[in-house]
Amino acid sequence: MDASMREQRVGIVISVVMLVVVGTAVMAAAQSAEEGVASFYSDNFQGKKTASGEAYDKNGLTAAHKKLAYGTKVKVTNVSNGKSVVVTVNDRMAASNSAAKSRSE
Repeated sequence: MDASMREQRVGIVISVVMLVVVGTAVMAAAQSAEEGVASFYSDNFQGKKTASGEAYDKNGLTAAHKKLAYGTKVKVTNVSNGKSVVVTVNDRMAASNSAAKSRSE
């Protein structure tokens, strides 16, 4: 095996290791949890644009969040009964809002 092939293999191995390390860090970050009180929008917002530009759909499984990127999938669990639902962040809530997340009904 010549030197350039060895360098190429080492480069590929390093790239794969970096992808595994970065992927692991992303998965660890994705496992973080928040706890708070969820709220919901009134019917008056139906069809109006959210911060992401999508029209609000009161029947959609969407949420507003202070920091998470639009399109982020979030599992929301009712701690009283253990029921969960996965929602998609498509709106922004005020940083001063005391609720952890705001969701559609």
